[in-house]
Amino acid sequence: AESITYYGIWHGDRLAALSSAEQYPLEGHVELTDFATLPAYRRRKLAGILLRTMEDEMKQKGFGVSYTSAVAESYGMNISFARQGYKFAGRLKNNTQINGSIKSMNVWYKCLKKKTK
Repeated sequence: AESITYYGIWHGDRLAALSSAEQYPLEGHVELTDFATLPAYRRRKLAGILLRTMEDEMKQKGFGVSYTSAVAESYGMNISFARQGYKFAGRLKNNTQINGSIKSMNVWYKCLKKKTK
């Protein structure tokens, strides 16, 4: 069964940014997803901070692979994953409905475990 851990960045009593890690321990992978940042806090690289925090915690838990699907036209999210060393795996064209409109999604993944020789 999956387990979900939620992450947030607070500014005083206000939740400025959040995300979640959907963990699949039997399969050894985790989806880093549900990123959202209030408009007043955008362009501060908060998604990158959340991403690094989640990734570090998931490495400690022993997950082998992390991945996400990011809205293709969400440049900030795609840049955040690319900067963190995620590999682009392709685009799912017109695959997801978000707020009543169909969106294409970019798939990103990263191996969290170091390869052994």
